[in-house]
Amino acid sequence: MRFLRRFFDYFLRVLRGFSLERFLFALVLLSLPLNLGKHFIFPFAYVNGKLIDYLIPTLYVHDILVFLLLLVALPKLVVFWKGFLLMKGKRSWSLIFLTLFLWSVFLSVVSSFEFAPSFYAYLRLFLYAGFVLYIPFRNFKYHTSQKLPKSLISKVSGFLSQYHTWFAFLILALSVLGILQWLHQGSIFDNYLILGEQPYTFSTPGIVKENFFGVTKIPPYGTFRHPNVFAGFLSFGLLIVFNSFLQRKAGPLYALTFLLGTITLFLTFSWFVMAAFLLSLVVLTLLQKTPSLGNRLIYLVLALLLLLTFILPFSTHLPLLNTSSLQRRSNLLTIGFQLIKQRPLFGIGYNNFTYFVDQLSIYNGFAKFTQPIHNIYMLLLVESGIFSLTFFILFLASLIKNLLNNFPKKSFQIRQNNRQSKPLLITLILHLLLLGGFDHYLLTAHQMQLLFWLTIGIALQYNFLDEV
Repeated sequence: MRFLRRFFDYFLRVLRGFSLERFLFALVLLSLPLNLGKHFIFPFAYVNGKLIDYLIPTLYVHDILVFLLLLVALPKLVVFWKGFLLMKGKRSWSLIFLTLFLWSVFLSVVSSFEFAPSFYAYLRLFLYAGFVLYIPFRNFKYHTSQKLPKSLISKVSGFLSQYHTWFAFLILALSVLGILQWLHQGSIFDNYLILGEQPYTFSTPGIVKENFFGVTKIPPYGTFRHPNVFAGFLSFGLLIVFNSFLQRKAGPLYALTFLLGTITLFLTFSWFVMAAFLLSLVVLTLLQKTPSLGNRLIYLVLALLLLLTFILPFSTHLPLLNTSSLQRRSNLLTIGFQLIKQRPLFGIGYNNFTYFVDQLSIYNGFAKFTQPIHNIYMLLLVESGIFSLTFFILFLASLIKNLLNNFPKKSFQIRQNNRQSKPLLITLILHLLLLGGFDHYLLTAHQMQLLFWLTIGIALQYNFLDEV
């Protein structure tokens, strides 16, 4: 019951010293799995008479909460970042690359094939990227000191401890919902207004079906739009829960959460996510127990991810890789390579790929599959051009480099805290990068998009600890 007590203790502390800013931030974390939003159907959301989910402008609960949070914190946020950058007295390459990335994506929006869906998708990207800048401000809130106090380390570690508690609670709740959906073979609430769970039954058109020992079954959706997205969120949270075991801070309820979460993850039939999850478990364990070997494995995994991105379109003729899922991914990548040749600098337009995929599928003799490329790096390259992809990679590289190199080593206690938090953060980022190599939901699904930028924000705050 430990994490439940910590969860409710946190809310009691919020209520005792009520702050609208902290309350909104708590709501953002608690609402991460929600799929609740208002959809606005316009003609541009149709492609060849078919309504495309990715082109529908939607105002989600997350969007409202993050906007209100940034609005409330904006005056102090501006003062904080202005003072922080002046205090450092040097350039922050992570912030520079992030700014250039956002600007280059905006240029792709301006030159996009269809402006409206590109612009509304960019607004969400810009909003969630702004959320990244809020995370360091929330934990530091210093702008006048010429030297960062050591207490900042404990603030970051305390925030990561809360992160464990939040995700243990969310994974337990989602796992129970997912298992009930599996047993019921349909939605539980049958009402979109409850948590945003989309109503579905076995006869719902387009619903995902899998073969389970010769029986056709519907994988659980949770509160997400697809079992793969549900699996991605579960795997991320399960890594955080597993880290509690490595730190020997997990009680029986954590064990139950990990067990139910793992079962639910298996029931999603998301084999790519499961493979990435197992690999990330190995990396996290090695980083905690044997850091030097874990670091080498990280570089090997990243190199393998880069290699697979380019060889996948040419490998589906191999018997072991000739599956329908890999074939569809290969076809989408092939179409992506064709589009890159036409507009390499600024791409075809952010969130515009689905306008082209059916036409080029017919041209290439592929089966129609109106989906974005299942690889966020190629999707960025195709939709926003070489500049956006370059700045995105440079931003992530500078972030990871600072996370690896600029870790304070002033006292034994600080080293202990960092030794616990550093491997988890590195593994979570690596896991998200792996998921991005085989699916598109880090750019197209609002829950995972916000989760990605939240994690990036936590990592970003370590960029400023080198002066402690």
